[in-house]
Amino acid sequence: MELILKQILNKLDTMQLDITEIKTDVAELKTDVAVLKTDVAVLKTDVAVLKTDVAELKTDVAVLKTDVAELKETVNRIEFNQNQGVLSILKRIDYNTGQKDYEMMAVNKRLFHVEVEIVKLIDQKTG
Repeated sequence: MELILKQILNKLDTMQLDITEIKTDVAELKTDVAVLKTDVAVLKTDVAVLKTDVAELKTDVAVLKTDVAELKETVNRIEFNQNQGVLSILKRIDYNTGQKDYEMMAVNKRLFHVEVEIVKLIDQKTG
């Protein structure tokens, strides 16, 4: 009987050691779970911040797209108006040059007639 009691005590000691080990493991698991919960909470916060940042970026990109479209429109309008202005200036220069050509032709004709008269007068005096 004593032998049986010793065996039972040995088994109880072994069970107590096992229970202590299980308690330690459970305590470690609780700590790990608490750390995981904290990490998940931080991740949730980070994801929320990222979502907010992405939403802001989308808004900023939309604003930039609008600004770029407006800039393109303005540049096109300036280029068109600039071309029209250059064409107007060139037409005016062409018109003015044409007028001056007629004036120069008229002056050349007058000069020619004056030269002819001078030659006639010189010929009459010498001749």
